[in-house]
Amino acid sequence: MNTWYTRMSILVLCLGVLLLPPSLVAAPDAAAVFQQRWRRHDQLVATGQADRSWTWGPAPLTDVLTERYTVAGEFAEDERQVQYFDKGRMEINDPAGDVSDLWYVTSGRLPVDLMLAETGRRDRPTAPGAETLTQQWTDAYITAIGDPGNFPTYLDLQPLYQSPGQPRPERLNQPATELLEPDLGISRFADYAGDPATILRPGRNEQLVPQAFLDFMQQQGLVLRDGRSVYAQVYDPLYIFGLPVTPAVWVRAQVGGVTQPVLFQVFERRVLTYNPANPPAFRVEMGNVGAHYYDWLTNPDSAREFYYNPEDGTRMVATRNPNVIYTVEVDVQKIAPLPGNLPTVPDAAEYRIYRSQDGGQTRELRYSGAIGPGCRWLLVELMRPRDPQAHPDRVGLMTGCAQSPSASRGSGLQVYSSYDGAQSFFYRGGA
Repeated sequence: MNTWYTRMSILVLCLGVLLLPPSLVAAPDAAAVFQQRWRRHDQLVATGQADRSWTWGPAPLTDVLTERYTVAGEFAEDERQVQYFDKGRMEINDPAGDVSDLWYVTSGRLPVDLMLAETGRRDRPTAPGAETLTQQWTDAYITAIGDPGNFPTYLDLQPLYQSPGQPRPERLNQPATELLEPDLGISRFADYAGDPATILRPGRNEQLVPQAFLDFMQQQGLVLRDGRSVYAQVYDPLYIFGLPVTPAVWVRAQVGGVTQPVLFQVFERRVLTYNPANPPAFRVEMGNVGAHYYDWLTNPDSAREFYYNPEDGTRMVATRNPNVIYTVEVDVQKIAPLPGNLPTVPDAAEYRIYRSQDGGQTRELRYSGAIGPGCRWLLVELMRPRDPQAHPDRVGLMTGCAQSPSASRGSGLQVYSSYDGAQSFFYRGGA
């Protein structure tokens, strides 16, 4: 019930979002305030005087925008001024508030939206002067950690969501050793069990937090205050990061084209990663949740994991490496002729998925499955990832089984995703 309420609250928050063109937004004061907040954390990073990763990013991704939204639990619309950066979104919810108050500008709870959002309706901007388009949007199939087009997406992190967390006293002061697998299962990963940075300490919201993330959030360094460089605590942890909403878990992510183990934890406002392969100053970084969210908000394809190919669903060529080709063979089992000499109809099917890594010269069996019995119409087809940079091991599978002869073609469609070259699939939902 709690999860349902949380998702519905997020859905209501997202309903009716409208970004107005910058030319219609008179917000010079907001731009100046946002710039001041950026300067405090990132000006010295930009000039090389502070040796740390970005808090917001090198520059804004957008101008100041007016976002129209519906507040959870209310019917009236409200407006706020926002600006998107690589690492987050700055917001002014009450322009009449005290500008000197830290919370006059808040940081959006973007990771929670990206993880938990489900099918609803959203307004998105069109060309200037054009009518606002209302369209369907779905889960965020955007890579959360590592290179685009790879595991894990924000949807893959959804099963980890816990707010508040579940007390785990047996894990306190122990290393983080849980690994998120591409089938969304959890396995043990102890390669860095001797690394003090991975030791789990008490955190807010009943979650355990690795020492590396606690040190990062509480770090001291140079910041700008009233135009002067001062040595102080860099972050207010609750303000910048918010509460942790997942456990700390390892994942094998593609980083710079190389598969590397990365420890991550999702917070309300940021995603933190710990990569032992990075230089010490950059082992802990914040994910690009601001850029990811803005893509999800404005790009309808970001809510689509795969493209359906109506011309030939028996073959899928990996866009990133055309030498990788997947094919599916289907053996349909039909039932005996119906009374009245009606034609035979399908009842069930067995299928096999093959992968070739040399352009089709050779192939190997990777997966086999079956659907039915009881199908009066059936479908087994491969789907191509929407992201052209998706790893060649990424492939989608659509199956369909209509139980009634009068059922529509879309009845019973199910979509499955594979991250390991069609060796295993896990259910994504109905098409």
